[in-house]
Amino acid sequence: MKPTNPNPSKTDGPEPRFTEKQGQYVAFIDSYTALHGVSPGETDMQCFFRVSPPTVHQMVLRLEEKGLISRVPRQARSIRVLVDPACLPRLIRASSRWSPLPFLFLSWRLRVFAPSRAHPERPPP
Repeated sequence: MKPTNPNPSKTDGPEPRFTEKQGQYVAFIDSYTALHGVSPGETDMQCFFRVSPPTVHQMVLRLEEKGLISRVPRQARSIRVLVDPACLPRLIRASSRWSPLPFLFLSWRLRVFAPSRAHPERPPP
């Protein structure tokens, strides 16, 4: 008698070649490409997953190393998914909780580009 699968959402097939987070990135790339007709840029992934640019770039490099995607270095929107879409997990939207990233970026821009209030007589740059 064959034991029943305790988790019916998983098949008895081979284990996936990617982690849950890697699967989400590949699923995003696949969904974005299907929706827009072009692959996403790293900025699109950064906005969706609410992570920093280096985090997205390292993930893209890791996915390429594992053979899950291919891309042309230094060519925009050249990512292609090499995994069968049927093997990809369902894409889950990033948490809707508050993230300080947009506010940190905005405050940085205001500090760098806004005229100084300490010296009102000084003309803006």
